Order: sequence, then structure tokens, then C-alpha cells
Amino acid sequence: MNDPQEPLDPVARLLREAGRRTGPSPEAFDRIRAQVHAEWRSGLAHRRRVRWMAMAASVVVLVAGGLWTFALRDVSGPASMPVRVAHVVQGASSLTVERAPRPTGATSPADEIAVGDRLVSAAGAALALDGRGVAASLRLSPGASARWRSADEIELLAGSAYLSVAHDATSRAADPLVIEAGGVRIAHLGTQYLATLRPDGAVVVAVRDGRVRVERGPDGVTLDRGEQVRLRAGSAPERGGIDVDDERWAWVDALAPAVQIAGRSLLVVLQELAAEGGYELAFADAAVEREAATATLEGPELKLPPDRAVQRVLSTTLLRAEVDGAAGRITVRQR
Repeated sequence: MNDPQEPLDPVARLLREAGRRTGPSPEAFDRIRAQVHAEWRSGLAHRRRVRWMAMAASVVVLVAGGLWTFALRDVSGPASMPVRVAHVVQGASSLTVERAPRPTGATSPADEIAVGDRLVSAAGAALALDGRGVAASLRLSPGASARWRSADEIELLAGSAYLSVAHDATSRAADPLVIEAGGVRIAHLGTQYLATLRPDGAVVVAVRDGRVRVERGPDGVTLDRGEQVRLRAGSAPERGGIDVDDERWAWVDALAPAVQIAGRSLLVVLQELAAEGGYELAFADAAVEREAATATLEGPELKLPPDRAVQRVLSTTLLRAEVDGAAGRITVRQR
């Protein structure tokens, strides 16, 4: 019989015969661990370098691709659509518009004016200003030329430009429309004014109503209703006065919009006409004002200068008007 203590497995027998092996000393174990740790850190650093290099390469590719895309878009892509700033309401047939670049294939309505467009008026033109939040218009004299630099700035190149902007507390007062002429900048605050660039380079600004700020370099003057200033290079500003019915307003009034009559209050129509002409509206007494407020008009629209339109409207009533151009006042009285 076999000895029960003697294993039959030959591998176990060999291990028993070989005896117990001694393990490494603590010093040897520390050296082995340090060497293995060093190898591990070296491999980890290598993998990190490879990963960061791959990421950096991808970033370079993305940036380069972005630059290529932007460059391609800048060079061969379509032009952006200019910002619309106005539309023509009178004199379209005599107005030549040199348009800023539009996207390929894009078209603009014939009466639309956008930033960058240059305008040349042969016989006078009137434009309604868009996006200003209040009633506003620009009128160009015969032979005038202007260019829209931005949504809030117009460069007058020749002739005269008349700006009419209704005063409103909700309007863009902090961002007024500026007319630049011959190095002179004119900013409005609820204003009707005329800016003229003369052939000799002089700039004349005349205020029909409201107030404007006129600046030339670091210097500036503020003009009120009925005032004007002439600025010439090398000379001090020459200030003076101008009447509401001065002949220089004649072409402006010829381009005034037609006034709607039917179904409207006489008082409202009179106020509208007075404001258009830069006049102050007054009544002889409270009874006359009440009569104007309660009267309702009938008839076709009127296309006349403001002072003549007032007389035409009142001719169908029991009231009359006294127009004082020097004082800039229309007084309504009983006949």
C-alpha cells in the first residue's frame, strides 16, 4: 500500500524535494518596485505626449480649416445685404441711386435706399427715413448729392439737404441722425433744419424748428429755431437769423407730403400744417380753438406749401388765418 502522507502528484513531489525558497530582501523589493514604478511613469508620460500631440494636431486642423473657411467666405462668398435706411416718396424719376454691393442675384425695390448707397437728385427728391421710431424725412434739393455712410450718418456731397424729425421722448435721441458736410457735423434733437454745402466749401446750417448741434473739429455751436450759421475754413462761425418763410424754404415746401383732409379734425390738420412749415400755431381765444377742435373736414388731400394749405383749409370754414413769417406764427381768428 502507498504511504498516505506521500502525494502521488509528481509536481508536488518535486516541489517538496526542492525545499522552501527564500524571498527577496526588503531592499531588493524596494529596488524592484522603484524600477517598475519608473517604467510605468515613463509609459504613462509617453501615452500622454502621444494623446496631447494628437489633440494639438486636431486643433491645428480645425483652426486652419476655420481660417480657410473664413478666407474663402471673405474672398468669394456673397456680400451681406446692406441695411435699409429709407425709401423714396417723391422725385424717384429724377433720383439716381448708385447702390452699394448686394449679394449676387439679389434685387432691391427701386425706391429702397440702404447704407452705402449714393444719391444724386436732378430735380429734388423726398425720402422717408425707416427704422427711426418717429416720423422723419430727408429732402434733397435739385442738384444735391449725398451718401449714406451708416444707418445714423449721411454725407452731403453737394447741394442742400433738409432734415425733418419729429420730436418724441421715445425716439432714438441718444443716437440721432447726423449729416456731415465739408468736415462739419450736424446732429438734431427733434428738428427741422437745412444743411447746404456751397461750391466754395462753406457750410450753411439753418434751423426752421427745434435745435441742432453743429460741430467742426473740437469746436461747436448750438442753433435754435430761426437761427443759422455759416462756417468757412480758417474763419470764425458767422451766426445770423432766418425767417420761417425765407425763400430758401421754397423747394423744401414743394416736396412736403400731401395732407389728408377727409374725416379729420380741423385742429389736428392745422397743427400738422403748422409743424410742417415750422410755424407756431395760436388761436385768438379759447372759443376759436374749441371751434377748430369740433370741426370735421371733408375733401381731397392737399398738395400745397404749409402756409397756403392753411388758407385753403380755412376757406371752407368761418375761420381765417394770419400768417406772420417773420415771427414764425399762424394765428387763427373768426372771420
